[in-house]
Amino acid sequence: MLNINNNLHNLGLYNTAYVTGWDGIYFNNSLFGALKFVAVLFQPGLVQDSTPQVFITGYTISILVALALLTAYVVLIEKKFWIKVTLLVCALNLFPYVSGDYKLLHLFIPLFLFINQAEPGRLDRLILILFGLLLIPKDYFHLSVLPEASVAVLLNPVLMLGLMAVVIASSCKAEKYKRGTGLSR
Repeated sequence: MLNINNNLHNLGLYNTAYVTGWDGIYFNNSLFGALKFVAVLFQPGLVQDSTPQVFITGYTISILVALALLTAYVVLIEKKFWIKVTLLVCALNLFPYVSGDYKLLHLFIPLFLFINQAEPGRLDRLILILFGLLLIPKDYFHLSVLPEASVAVLLNPVLMLGLMAVVIASSCKAEKYKRGTGLSR
C-alpha cells in the first residue's frame, strides 16, 4: 500500500509540474504542448501562471472524441495494416498531455511497414517526406520566455496531423479508384 500511495503522490507531482505547469513543454510533441506553445507565443506572461483546469478539461474531452473517431476508423473502415499502425502511433504521440521527442522513435515501425507495402500509391512521396521531416531534429527557433522550448514543439504535432490526413486521404483515394475500376482485394 505504501508503494501505491507513493506512486500516486509522484503522479500528482508529475501532473503539477508537467501538465498544469510549464516543464512539460520542453521537447514535447503532443497537441497539448503545441497549444501551450502557441499560447505562450501570443501571451508570454502565461508562463507565470498554471494551465487553467478548463483548458485541460476541454482538451481531454476533445481528445477522447478524436480517439473514439480514430478508433472507429481504424477498426471499422481501414484495411491496410501499415495505415492502421501509422494512425495509432501518431495518436500515441499526439494525444497525451506530455509526449517526449524520444517517442518519435515509434515512427520507425510504421515507416518500415510503409516502405515494405505491396501496393504503391499516388501520395507515397509526400508520405515519405512527412516521415522524414518527423525524424529529423528541429531545434532551430527557441522561445525567449521558455528557452528550452523550440519550434519542434509546434512543428512535430503539425507534421503528424498532416501525416495522418495524407495517409487517410491516400487510403480513401485508393478505395475510390478500386471501386471505380471494378478492382477488388
